[in-house]
Amino acid sequence: MSRRDVGKRLALIGCGAMGTALGLRMLAQGWTLRVYNRSPERTRPLEAAGASAYRTPAEAASGADWVATVVTDSEALRGLLFSDGGIASAPALGRRLVDLGTHRPDRLADLGAESASRGWPLVEAPMTGSGAIPPSWL
Repeated sequence: MSRRDVGKRLALIGCGAMGTALGLRMLAQGWTLRVYNRSPERTRPLEAAGASAYRTPAEAASGADWVATVVTDSEALRGLLFSDGGIASAPALGRRLVDLGTHRPDRLADLGAESASRGWPLVEAPMTGSGAIPPSWL
Protein backbone atom coordinates (compact mmCIF):
# COMPACT_ATOMS: atom_id res chain seq x y z
CA MET A 1 0.00 0.00 0.00
CA SER A 2 1.42 3.37 -0.98
CA ARG A 3 1.22 6.48 1.19
CA ARG A 4 -1.49 7.76 -1.15
CA ASP A 5 -3.64 4.77 -0.20
CA VAL A 6 -3.38 5.24 3.56
CA GLY A 7 -6.79 6.13 4.93
CA LYS A 8 -8.65 5.01 1.80
CA ARG A 9 -10.47 2.01 3.27
CA LEU A 10 -14.19 2.65 3.73
CA ALA A 11 -16.77 0.47 5.45
CA LEU A 12 -20.10 1.40 3.90
CA ILE A 13 -23.03 0.32 6.05
CA GLY A 14 -26.25 0.63 4.06
CA CYS A 15 -26.34 -0.24 0.36
CA GLY A 16 -29.62 1.23 -0.82
CA ALA A 17 -29.78 3.62 -3.75
CA MET A 18 -27.73 6.36 -2.13
CA GLY A 19 -25.24 4.03 -0.45
CA THR A 20 -24.67 2.13 -3.68
CA ALA A 21 -24.13 5.33 -5.67
CA LEU A 22 -21.64 6.52 -3.06
CA GLY A 23 -19.88 3.15 -2.97
CA LEU A 24 -19.50 3.01 -6.75
CA ARG A 25 -18.03 6.50 -6.74
CA MET A 26 -15.56 5.61 -3.97
CA LEU A 27 -14.46 2.48 -5.84
CA ALA A 28 -13.95 4.57 -9.00
CA GLN A 29 -11.68 6.86 -6.96
CA GLY A 30 -9.51 3.94 -5.85
CA TRP A 31 -10.88 3.35 -2.37
CA THR A 32 -11.04 -0.12 -0.83
CA LEU A 33 -14.70 -0.73 -0.02
CA ARG A 34 -16.03 -3.05 2.70
CA VAL A 35 -19.82 -3.29 2.68
CA TYR A 36 -22.64 -4.49 4.89
CA ASN A 37 -26.39 -4.34 4.38
CA ARG A 38 -29.20 -5.87 6.45
CA SER A 39 -30.50 -7.41 3.21
CA PRO A 40 -27.31 -9.04 1.85
CA GLU A 41 -28.52 -9.08 -1.77
CA ARG A 42 -28.26 -5.26 -1.78
CA THR A 43 -24.45 -5.53 -1.64
CA ARG A 44 -24.18 -7.47 -4.93
CA PRO A 45 -23.79 -4.48 -7.30
CA LEU A 46 -20.94 -3.20 -5.15
CA GLU A 47 -19.35 -6.64 -4.90
CA ALA A 48 -19.50 -6.91 -8.71
CA ALA A 49 -17.61 -3.60 -8.88
CA GLY A 50 -14.87 -4.77 -6.48
CA ALA A 51 -16.19 -4.31 -2.92
CA SER A 52 -15.96 -7.00 -0.24
CA ALA A 53 -19.15 -7.87 1.66
CA TYR A 54 -19.25 -8.82 5.36
CA ARG A 55 -21.77 -10.59 7.58
CA THR A 56 -21.89 -7.91 10.31
CA PRO A 57 -21.28 -4.17 10.57
CA ALA A 58 -18.43 -4.88 13.03
CA GLU A 59 -16.66 -7.14 10.53
CA ALA A 60 -16.91 -4.46 7.83
CA ALA A 61 -15.72 -1.74 10.22
CA SER A 62 -12.80 -3.73 11.58
CA GLY A 63 -10.68 -3.37 8.45
CA ALA A 64 -11.60 0.20 7.56
CA ASP A 65 -10.20 3.67 8.22
CA TRP A 66 -13.61 5.27 7.75
CA VAL A 67 -17.09 3.94 8.51
CA ALA A 68 -20.05 5.55 6.77
CA THR A 69 -23.65 4.71 7.57
CA VAL A 70 -26.43 5.41 5.08
CA VAL A 71 -29.66 4.10 6.58
CA THR A 72 -33.31 5.10 6.57
CA ASP A 73 -33.98 6.03 10.19
CA SER A 74 -32.60 6.40 13.71
CA GLU A 75 -33.81 2.98 14.88
CA ALA A 76 -31.97 1.30 12.00
CA LEU A 77 -28.86 3.28 12.90
CA ARG A 78 -29.18 2.31 16.58
CA GLY A 79 -29.31 -1.37 15.61
CA LEU A 80 -26.32 -1.11 13.30
CA LEU A 81 -24.31 0.66 15.99
CA PHE A 82 -25.19 -1.22 19.16
CA SER A 83 -26.64 -4.68 18.37
CA ASP A 84 -24.57 -7.86 18.61
CA GLY A 85 -22.04 -7.51 15.82
CA GLY A 86 -22.75 -3.79 15.59
CA ILE A 87 -20.17 -1.16 14.69
CA ALA A 88 -19.53 -0.22 18.33
CA SER A 89 -18.47 -3.80 19.09
CA ALA A 90 -15.46 -3.39 16.77
CA PRO A 91 -12.33 -1.69 18.12
CA ALA A 92 -12.40 2.00 17.17
CA LEU A 93 -8.59 2.39 16.94
CA GLY A 94 -8.70 5.85 15.39
CA ARG A 95 -11.35 4.96 12.85
CA ARG A 96 -13.80 7.69 11.89
CA LEU A 97 -17.58 7.18 11.95
CA VAL A 98 -19.76 9.35 9.73
CA ASP A 99 -23.54 9.11 9.48
CA LEU A 100 -24.87 10.25 6.11
CA GLY A 101 -28.55 9.70 6.85
CA THR A 102 -31.17 12.25 7.85
CA HIS A 103 -32.34 11.86 11.44
CA ARG A 104 -34.17 13.88 14.06
CA PRO A 105 -31.52 16.00 15.79
CA ASP A 106 -32.46 14.85 19.31
CA ARG A 107 -32.24 11.18 18.38
CA LEU A 108 -28.95 11.60 16.55
CA ALA A 109 -27.53 13.52 19.52
CA ASP A 110 -28.44 10.59 21.81
CA LEU A 111 -26.93 8.06 19.40
CA GLY A 112 -23.80 10.20 19.04
CA ALA A 113 -23.33 10.46 22.81
CA GLU A 114 -23.74 6.71 23.28
CA SER A 115 -21.46 5.95 20.35
CA ALA A 116 -18.77 8.31 21.66
CA SER A 117 -18.98 6.70 25.10
CA ARG A 118 -18.03 3.43 23.39
CA GLY A 119 -15.05 4.99 21.62
CA TRP A 120 -16.79 5.82 18.35
CA PRO A 121 -17.40 9.59 18.04
CA LEU A 122 -20.09 10.15 15.43
CA VAL A 123 -19.93 12.88 12.79
CA GLU A 124 -23.25 13.93 11.30
CA ALA A 125 -23.06 14.64 7.56
CA PRO A 126 -26.51 14.15 6.01
CA MET A 127 -26.52 13.83 2.25
CA THR A 128 -29.27 14.34 -0.25
CA GLY A 129 -29.74 12.81 -3.63
CA SER A 130 -32.19 12.01 -6.36
CA GLY A 131 -33.55 8.90 -7.94
CA ALA A 132 -31.94 9.65 -11.29
CA ILE A 133 -28.16 9.43 -11.14
CA PRO A 134 -26.47 9.98 -14.49
CA PRO A 135 -23.98 7.17 -15.25
CA SER A 136 -21.31 9.79 -15.94
CA TRP A 137 -21.42 10.73 -12.22
CA LEU A 138 -20.48 7.22 -11.13
